[in-house]
This record gives sequence, C-alpha cells and structure tokens, in this order.
Amino acid sequence: MSDEPRDDDALDAAWRALPTREPPPDFADRVLAARRAGAAASRRRWPPLAAAAVLLLGLGGALLALRDDRAPAGELHADARQTIALGAFGRAVAEPGAHLRWRHGGDGLRVDQAAGAVFYRADRGPLTVHTAAGVVTTDGGCLTVEIEPMNRTLRGAALGAALGAALVVTVYEGEAALGGPAGEVVVPAGERGRLEREGEAPRRDLAATRRTPPAPLPPLMPEGEAGDPAEAPSPAAPAEAAPEDVARLRARVETLEAELAEERAMRRETEGDPIPMPADLPAPFRSEALRANMQRAIDELGVDGEVTSVDCTEFPCIIYGDIDHTDEEVFDKLRGTTAMRPYTDASSGVSAWGHERRTPEGTQKRAFFGVALYPGDQAPEARTAIGRRMRFRNQQAFEAMAPKAEDGP
Repeated sequence: MSDEPRDDDALDAAWRALPTREPPPDFADRVLAARRAGAAASRRRWPPLAAAAVLLLGLGGALLALRDDRAPAGELHADARQTIALGAFGRAVAEPGAHLRWRHGGDGLRVDQAAGAVFYRADRGPLTVHTAAGVVTTDGGCLTVEIEPMNRTLRGAALGAALGAALVVTVYEGEAALGGPAGEVVVPAGERGRLEREGEAPRRDLAATRRTPPAPLPPLMPEGEAGDPAEAPSPAAPAEAAPEDVARLRARVETLEAELAEERAMRRETEGDPIPMPADLPAPFRSEALRANMQRAIDELGVDGEVTSVDCTEFPCIIYGDIDHTDEEVFDKLRGTTAMRPYTDASSGVSAWGHERRTPEGTQKRAFFGVALYPGDQAPEARTAIGRRMRFRNQQAFEAMAPKAEDGP
C-alpha cells in the first residue's frame, strides 16, 4: 500500500487551511440574549444553542472546522446559471432550464434532477442523482449530469417507439456509476456514459466493470436522545496543508473548469441552444393547426402518409410522421397543396430518414420525416440558430425511430 496522500485527503487539508473569519465581539451576547428571549415566550428549552455558542467561541469562530455533513434541503428551477452550495458534499452549477431538488439522507446526499444540465463537484460522497431515466452515483469527483429532452409524443405505429429523455453523464474526475433497470456501468474520468431508450442498458466507450456500492456515511452524532454538541466527539485538529498542495489543487480546479467550458462550447456548437416558444406565435404555427394542415395536405396529394406527432416543446414546432417516399419530390409537392396556403410566406426546414416497408405487393420505399414551419420574418442570426437546433432535434428523433436490430426489417 502506498504512503502517498490521497487527493481527497489533500483537498480536505487544503480546505481546512483556508482563512476563517472571526465572529464579532458581541456574537455570544447576541446569541445568549436571543435564547433568553425565546425561553420567556415558550417553556421549550434549547440547550444545544448555548452550548454551540460556547463551542464557537472556544474554537475562535472557526466554523469551517465544524462542517455539518448535512447539506440543506432545497429546490431550484434555474432561469440562469446558478451555483448551489451542498454543504460538506460540495457544490453544483445548474444551467438554465435545470430543475432539481436535494436533501440529506442516511446514505448521503440525494438529488432528484428532473430536467436540464447540472455540473456537480462532489467533495465527498455518496452523492446520488435520481432522474426519470436512471440513477447516477459517485463517491467523489467532478461530473455533469444532463437530461437531453426528446420528443415525448412520437407514438405512431409506424415509428414503433415512444421517446422520453436521454441521460448523459460526463465524468471529469473520479468515477460515477450510471444505472438503470437493465443494468449499470462505471464511467471513469475522461469518459461519458449514456442511457437512452427504456429497457436498454447504459453504455460507455470502453467495457465497464461491476461497481461495488459505496459504504454508508458515518453518523454526524452518536444516536440517542442527547444531540448535545458537548456530548459529541471532539473535532479533530485541522491538518496543515503545504502551500504547494494548495496551489496544485487550485490549478487542478482551474483545469477542470476550463475543460468544462470547452465542452460546453463544443456542445453548443453542435446542439445549439433550446429556443423558447414565443407567446405571440400565430395560430397556424401551433400544434393543432400544424397537425391538421399537414395531414390534409398529405390526403390532398393522395399519398400514403400519416402525421404521428408534433413536437412543440421548443421553437419552432416540428411535425413528425411517416410517408411514401417513392416520389423524391413529395415534400415540395406538399407545399403546393391548398392545405399549405397558410404557410406561403413561412420559412421551413425538412429532414427525412429513408426506410423500407415490406408489403404483400413487395418492398415500399418510405421515409420518416420532420418538417418545421415557422414565421418567415426571422433575423439571419435567428435562422442560423433555428437550423442548428433543428438538426440536433431531428437527429434525436430519428435515432429513436430507428428499429432495433432485433426487431428485424
């Protein structure tokens, strides 16, 4: 066994070595006065409060030496990037659109992440992130947990699959376990894990090994009725961290943050940013009208096709369906139908994914399609952003539409 210090020990030592703030001179008087006022209004006594004040004074106000392992519970709907303190477990950075709740439990810190992307810096563990698609667990490290929204309404029989949300975990330091109903993989630093379709096992780039569940956290205080800080074990003396260790750890954090920023920029370049739906969007560009007009256009053209869903989770709405693609110009002809007259001046984007359907008469050439129709008065930069985002959304949709290998032709 090596005698070299572990990274988490060095980080803990460096953390304890950071300067602390002294409490104001009248801090104890204010605490005791507040306690006496509370006692006069109620018969309920709070001896831990006075004991805590004395303990704080005895430690020279070094609150960091008495870190509470319990992260405060909370909930966040992030409208902008926001940093969240998770107590002794570390911190999280929520990107716009993220929705999460967190609380301390007997087995560590639990986070319920419903949407969006969140970067977690786990100084200790276990930290468990629960999502609708699966669960991510780490004993410490830096990672991003992202829920990639997918079209939840594609239900047509021609598609053969309903979409949910893909869970993507990117690990920068340490390792994380990504688990779902069909299995679990360990994602080491520098790799990414994905959990996409319901019933499929999570995957990563390299072969994974089975992971041993983390041991539970030791209790903050001995079990019993006391709960008095005077009866709890005395805190260990803060360890001294060498200046070079502090510098090394800070440099490591800067490197990780730079890598995270680079990956975020690359993702934005390939995936774009979600575009919110305008509140004043004209009625023809909303879900009901788009579905009805596109289906009428297909029927008017006399081709075998069906609109299966309309995705309006972001702007613009995208119409999805399945159509006979024997005629390569079928989509141009659809725009010329009477049903499509409300969109004469509209901008559009069409993506198609060809496939074949076997019938008693033979093999039929067909295509899954995604058609976006939106007001044509968009600025050039807005058109560029819409096009980039539409390519990503359609790629997600078509990957989910693709039949599994075991389904056969």
